Amino acid sequence: MSRLTRMQRRFVEEYLVDPDAEAAACRAGYCLREAGRAAARNMEHEGVLRAIRRARAERSERTRVTQDAVVRELAAIGFATMRDVCRWSGETLELHASDQLSAAQVAAIAEIAETSSSRGVRLRVKLHSKLKALEMLARHVGLYEERREDGQGAPALPDALREKLDALYAAAVVPQEQGCTRGEEA
Repeated sequence: MSRLTRMQRRFVEEYLVDPDAEAAACRAGYCLREAGRAAARNMEHEGVLRAIRRARAERSERTRVTQDAVVRELAAIGFATMRDVCRWSGETLELHASDQLSAAQVAAIAEIAETSSSRGVRLRVKLHSKLKALEMLARHVGLYEERREDGQGAPALPDALREKLDALYAAAVVPQEQGCTRGEEA
């Protein structure tokens, strides 16, 4: 980063906090009116891009958070099912023992709650958003990239597949959650 100007170095630091180039330019001290243009110039400057890549690699090494780790976590959430963490029939919901769950299965759990009322004890299990995780994974693997005019990029999804995905998203308005009143023996 030594060959960058003071403002460019500050931009890199701010961009690493929040990868919104225009907001990073504002926080770095660029004029508010010119922040958009300054952000665009910085994001095209090879030295700035190199500094961002280097800083990200250093942070990844330091924190041990890699793209692969993020993708694994998204996959754990995206491909999890309720059967991974509990079983149910009728009015009974039984959790699998936590020491029997894999790290990926545990990662998919957003909430486990038990409430008591006059009707009995109610156990509720909620998984993290499967659709959001799958959407993020799909973007990561380039599933949603449209082919650009120059022929670059991933091919567009076939209409039939896009319609099926849209239907799945529309049908998935109900959160992924299972709740039952638990009997005394459970």
